[in-house]
Amino acid sequence: MFEITVISVLMMCLGTTAYATITSSSFKVVSDVRLSDYTNNVLNVVKNVYSHITCSSQCETDCYSFSYNKKTKECKTYNRELCTGDSDQQSSNTLVFVKTRSNDVSVVTYFTSSTGMTRGKAKQYCDDHGGHLLVLDSNAKWKHFSSHQAYQDLTLSVGEYWISMTFDDSVVECDAKAKDEPWRYTGWGRWASENREPNRCSYQYCVKLSNSRMRSTECISILKAICKSGCIDSTIN
Repeated sequence: MFEITVISVLMMCLGTTAYATITSSSFKVVSDVRLSDYTNNVLNVVKNVYSHITCSSQCETDCYSFSYNKKTKECKTYNRELCTGDSDQQSSNTLVFVKTRSNDVSVVTYFTSSTGMTRGKAKQYCDDHGGHLLVLDSNAKWKHFSSHQAYQDLTLSVGEYWISMTFDDSVVECDAKAKDEPWRYTGWGRWASENREPNRCSYQYCVKLSNSRMRSTECISILKAICKSGCIDSTIN
C-alpha cells in the first residue's frame, strides 16, 4: 500500500481569461477488494473519465472511496471505506482508493443477526446494516476476530454462524467419488478435524463457523450471520 496526493485542475477558458479550480484530497490505493460487496454503497457512477486523478475529484461530500476501471474508463464513488484483503479476485483493470485517516486505523466492529436465515439472506442482512459477512481467510484475521471484545461479549466461540466463504466447483475441485466427498481446497482455513472438512462437496457449497471451527454446509441452512464493519489495517493479511 502507498499514499498518493491527488490534485485535479479544471481550466475553463472564456475569451482570454482562464479560471482554475483546484481540489486536493489525500488517498491511498488498496488491493484485494471485493467490489461486489459494496454495490449498495455506490454514490455515483461517471462514464468516460480520463484518469483516476480526474475520478478522485468526484469523491467529495459523503464519499470515502472511489474505484476507477482503466479499461472501461468508469469511475465509481462510495459512501463507505472499501476494505482491503477481503478478496483475491479484484480485476487488474480496476484501481481502488480510500481517503487516508490521520492514524490509518479505522474502528472495526463485529455484530450478529438476531435470527437465523439462509446464506443469501445473511449476506443481504450484513449489507443492509453497513457491514459484510465475516471474512476468515488468514490466521491474522482469525486472531483479530477472536481477540476482539465482541467475540467475548457475543459469546461467538460457541454456536453456528454464516461467514463469507463459499465454494464453487469451477474454481475449487470437488472430489465427489471419494469418501466424505472432500473439497480440494488448499487455502487457509480453521477447519474442524473430523469428517475431512470441508466435505460433502456435491451439495455443501457454503461455509459456517461452528464452535470456532469452519465446516462446509448447505447454503439453505438457517443460521445467524456474523458481520464485520470497518476495515482492518492492510498490514494484516
